[in-house]
Amino acid sequence: MKKIVLGTAQLGMNYGVSNVDGKVKLGEARQILSYAKISGISRVDTAISYGDSQGILGKCNAIDFEITTKLPQVPEGCRDVDGWILSTIYKAIHQLGVSRLDVVLLHHPTQILSSEGNKIIDSINKLKTLNLTKKIGISIYDDSKLELMIQANDWDVVQGPLNIFDTRLLRDGWIERLTQKNIIFEARSIFLQGLLLMQAHLRPKYFTRWNTVFSIWERWLKDNNVNALQASLGFINSIPNIDSILVGVHNINQLKDILESNKNFSIGRPNFIDDLEIELLDPRLWKIS
Repeated sequence: MKKIVLGTAQLGMNYGVSNVDGKVKLGEARQILSYAKISGISRVDTAISYGDSQGILGKCNAIDFEITTKLPQVPEGCRDVDGWILSTIYKAIHQLGVSRLDVVLLHHPTQILSSEGNKIIDSINKLKTLNLTKKIGISIYDDSKLELMIQANDWDVVQGPLNIFDTRLLRDGWIERLTQKNIIFEARSIFLQGLLLMQAHLRPKYFTRWNTVFSIWERWLKDNNVNALQASLGFINSIPNIDSILVGVHNINQLKDILESNKNFSIGRPNFIDDLEIELLDPRLWKIS
C-alpha cells in the first residue's frame, strides 16, 4: 500500500475534468485537511500556479503537514533569476504559514536545458543550503527530456504521471532507473484528472473518439469485479519503487473513498491500452470547452 499525498489544486482553482463543483470552499477544505491529518496523511502537494491554494492551506493549518510546492516558470528575460526564485519561495512560505518546505519542484523543468538553466539549478540548490527546503526535484509530464534533466543536477524527487492508461514512465524503465539513482518517484495523475472514474454519460464529447477504449475498460472492470477507483489504486500498488501517490479530491467523501480503497490490493491492467494516443493521455492537449 503506497503512501497518500493530498493534492490541493482543487483548493485554489477549478481543476479536473470530472470537477462539477468548482473550487473547494474554505469550510470543506478545512474538513478535508482535518480528516487527512487524522487518517495518517502527512504531506500535501501544492503549487504557486494553483490559484490561491497556498493561501487556503495557510488558513487551514498547513503547518500540520509536510509540504511540497512547485516553482512556476522563471519569467522570460528575468535579469535576477536567483532573486526571483528566492523571493517566490519566501512568499510561498509566508502564505503557507510555515518555516520551511519539505520539497520544492520545478513545474517547468525543461527550462534548465535553456541558456538560463545553470542559474536556475544554482538557485534551486541554494534553497537546500539556506534550509528553505529539505528536498528539490522536478515535476514532469513525460520522459522525452528526462535523461538530460537528470544529468543536469542531483535531484531528490521526480513527480510524474502514471495510471492504468498511461504507463510511459513504467514502460520506458524510468521508475526503476530513478530508484537506482536514489531518486524518489511520486506518481501523479493516477485517475487521469478523474477521467478514469467518470461514468460514460458524464464524459465530455472530446473523448467520444475513444469510446471503444472506454467500453473495453468498463468491461474489464466488470470481469474483474472491481470498480474504477479500486483498480486505479490497485494498479499503482502493484508497481514497486513508487514512494507515494498524489491524489486530489473535491470533498471529504472522495477522500474517504480513496483511503478506504487504498488497501493491500494489487491488480494488473487491460492489455489493449499499451499505445494510446497522447491526445488522450496528456490533459494539456484536451480540447474541452
